[in-house]
Amino acid sequence: MYRRFVRPFLRESLFSFLRKLSKTDEFRSNVHEAIDSTASLPVLDFSSLGAVVFQEYPSLGRAKVSDDTQIAKNAVFITGRFRSGTTLLWNIFRQIKSVTAYYEPFNERRWFDPYNRGNHTDLTHMGVKNYWDEYEGLEKLSQVYDIQWIDRHLYMSPYSWNPGMKRYIDLLIEHATGMPVLQFNRIDFRLPWVKANYRNAKIIHIYRNPRDQWCSFLGSKNLDQICVKLENFNPIDRYYLMNWARDLRYYFPVLDISNLMFAYELFFLIWKLSFCFGKKYSDISISFESLVMNPEANMDSICNSLHSELIEERILEKIVNKSSLNKWNSYTTNPWFKNIESGCERLLDNFYSNYFH
Repeated sequence: MYRRFVRPFLRESLFSFLRKLSKTDEFRSNVHEAIDSTASLPVLDFSSLGAVVFQEYPSLGRAKVSDDTQIAKNAVFITGRFRSGTTLLWNIFRQIKSVTAYYEPFNERRWFDPYNRGNHTDLTHMGVKNYWDEYEGLEKLSQVYDIQWIDRHLYMSPYSWNPGMKRYIDLLIEHATGMPVLQFNRIDFRLPWVKANYRNAKIIHIYRNPRDQWCSFLGSKNLDQICVKLENFNPIDRYYLMNWARDLRYYFPVLDISNLMFAYELFFLIWKLSFCFGKKYSDISISFESLVMNPEANMDSICNSLHSELIEERILEKIVNKSSLNKWNSYTTNPWFKNIESGCERLLDNFYSNYFH
């Protein structure tokens, strides 16, 4: 009776409780503190030391040298925050015949799943009829996709272990015709991992004036709340700002909302950290403003560096909207923004001086 009924019931109850507990901030905080001092990878020159075994046992199986090096030899990763211009850059690459451009691969709408992705697009994405053409025939991605990628473990070091994410990206690259271009809004703090796992790929970083980006982040219906406080922000949080703060604060304590008042403070802190990650790990870094004001020259430069065919000017004129610059001026004053930004810079300076010096 115990083995057949009582033990399975107790086991399932215990693990159900632990699964719920593991999702709480308090549990994650305690676990993070417990393992923080032992999280670094032991130093081991595996590539040379591991090869010694074949001198002793030459008949053992070896890894194929080309497995990882060839898989991303011409892949391109686009990285940027939400509303920074990543969709515009993706849509430009989408017009190039020799490119397969994937839109936001980690998106919870699961572009590879025709039954769950819906059929609507964001009306602010000019010239975009759908996001999923490139995913047709990739239903097998459902076996690998993990919904937690959208808001858990948003920071990944070069040593982070996530074979599911690696296999998912590999499948996209392998499926591509021509040069694969993958546009992400969720890899800015994972760039160390991307760089370590795709050494031959190119990374393009796009960033935008944080004030204009904040207005776009809020959306036209909420611009009267540009100075909204964090305590009132949840109902208009369109792009997961609070979720990002909850996940990233274990690595960046400055994102603890208990020390902040305005939503723009939290937004700017994440924006600045993301900007620094993008600058450090990208091969090409470009501002949204520069791309919009001079799309032909910028895209010629980018395509030349990627050894890709150039895009026609007439196509760029159809999908680039120059009216999206300096909108923040209409909604609040420069001193309000400047005061918050200066305070955030002090927080970040203190954080990095205290933790890393």
